[in-house]
Amino acid sequence: MAISDVAVERRAANGATTGLFVCMGFGGLWIFIGLALWSARPVWAMPLAASFAAVMAVLTVARLGAFRARVAAKAQPARPFTGPLYILIVALEVLAIYGAVTRLPYDSHLQVFAMAAIVGLHFLPLAWLFRVPAYAVMGLGMMGWTALCLAIPDRVLGGLATGLGMGAMFWGYAALALIGFNNR
Repeated sequence: MAISDVAVERRAANGATTGLFVCMGFGGLWIFIGLALWSARPVWAMPLAASFAAVMAVLTVARLGAFRARVAAKAQPARPFTGPLYILIVALEVLAIYGAVTRLPYDSHLQVFAMAAIVGLHFLPLAWLFRVPAYAVMGLGMMGWTALCLAIPDRVLGGLATGLGMGAMFWGYAALALIGFNNR
């Protein structure tokens, strides 16, 4: 094995591991966003969500070695300019979210729907950039779920469903990746 092959494997494993932790973190964040919008939430909802997030984090760390080895074994050379393109995609996502949050009325919960749709949309170029078709499926699923939740007449219930659904998709992807779902 050439030194360049080892470097490709290491970068692929590090990048995939970072992506996995990002999915875990944002999954938890979306769960909390959904619950925060639910004014009638039971007192145990937030502690239960935090406990579940902690269990997911522990399971992620426990499976990390096998995950990194599997990713490294399937590593492909990165696309040219992967780092700058990733930064550009995320910067555009952040700018779009900022624009939506500052322009839409807060009390309608439209901000949550806009953020969810933008997050889903940003997975489409990431699927191409990182050669992970599952990102495209997840992005389309997030945008579709957001559209369905937007159709719910009760905006609070729609916001709750959006947050919980987004969190479930992030955590579902991470769980499938950890157990060996072939996403490349």
